Amino acid sequence: MGILATFSHLSGNTIIDKGFISIKNSGSNPETGLTLDTPGATILSAPDTDSQGRVIRAIKTEYGNTFYVRGYVTYEDPHTGAATTVYSNNVVMAVKNK
Repeated sequence: MGILATFSHLSGNTIIDKGFISIKNSGSNPETGLTLDTPGATILSAPDTDSQGRVIRAIKTEYGNTFYVRGYVTYEDPHTGAATTVYSNNVVMAVKNK
């Protein structure tokens, strides 16, 4: 199964990392807390994008598994050097069918 996303950032900031956070069969509402620090979450970095900022990332899962995915971008502010992570507004639920 693959996930397609488009990543963008403010001009002048340096992207440190970007990708997806995935958690399988979550019993809680991931929309309110699926982050890089979520216990049991899998971090799927997506270092290579095309010229328009798009990336496709494969996720390996078994038939019938439900999982949730959210995008993230971590960037460095050029003025302060501070790293900031921004998350997508949406958490997507997917169920792998045959």
